[in-house]
Amino acid sequence: LHVACAFDLKVPLARRGESQALISMINEQLWIGHFDIWPQDGVIMFRHSLLLAGGATVNVMQCESVLSNAVLACERYYQAFQFVIWAGKTGREALDTAMIETNVVCRPMLRKLSIDRNQGDARLKTISMMAKAT
Repeated sequence: LHVACAFDLKVPLARRGESQALISMINEQLWIGHFDIWPQDGVIMFRHSLLLAGGATVNVMQCESVLSNAVLACERYYQAFQFVIWAGKTGREALDTAMIETNVVCRPMLRKLSIDRNQGDARLKTISMMAKAT
């Protein structure tokens, strides 16, 4: 099973080197999946594969987990790519800035994967919590 999420964002040739540096820094932080630049189009993609060898089959919980992880990774790092491509920042500056803003925005949100044992599948539940600004 292969999942690929492409951004509607093309990297100009002049920013490819810095974009690759950013991708390298991001991929060091990821446990699952990776970002890459599609060489023909310059499109940034998140890719992840699930190896199903020996007759193994994929289940609903695995599909939902792969998809939710892909979406979360794309949402988390999209702004860093914009900083490099449109604002001319270095990969390190873009990543540091994006993580400060992402952590402030995402801190109030908790994401939890819960299993409904009666139906035998997983449901991604998002629980919002109020955070006081200090």
